Amino acid sequence: MAAALQHLARLSEPEAGGAGLTANQWTALRYFAEANRFSRTVSGFAAYNATTRGTASQTVKALVAQGYVSRTRLDRDARSARIDVTDAGRRQLAADPAQALTKALARLPASLRGQLDRAVERLTGWVAAARGQNAFGTCDACRYLQGGANATARAGGAYCRMVAAYLDGHDMRGLCALYVPAGAR
Repeated sequence: MAAALQHLARLSEPEAGGAGLTANQWTALRYFAEANRFSRTVSGFAAYNATTRGTASQTVKALVAQGYVSRTRLDRDARSARIDVTDAGRRQLAADPAQALTKALARLPASLRGQLDRAVERLTGWVAAARGQNAFGTCDACRYLQGGANATARAGGAYCRMVAAYLDGHDMRGLCALYVPAGAR
């Protein structure tokens, strides 16, 4: 089954240089579009992509040069920058070769998609733990969430104890580099 999953992942990636982006650049562009504001950093992408910060930085530099992402220095740390997808990057994502996989997943019955989602989350967590890396997830299932997954409907929204900040809807749905499953110790 591992070989089948690896094959599926490779099928969903573009051929080398597809649409002017390497597979790694596509991965970065998708990551920055899906990550919450606390995780849209070079370090966050490096952890997500299981690569070095230097390699991740070169990937981000290429995307900045092509106009697909922008860098904004963070006030709290002059060495860090938040990476945001530009309008050009969003247009590029509209032609993402991985859409074939997204469409195939949408064809699965909802119950099977839910089971697959939970299975992939567990597998990702186990493999990340075995490699001593973080498992990425969303705030609604994180141990640092205070106020519950439905708190964004209330004034002030949910609160992340890890970053000591209130979360908006995008933060709640976005990938987080600081994620720790709620049941983890």
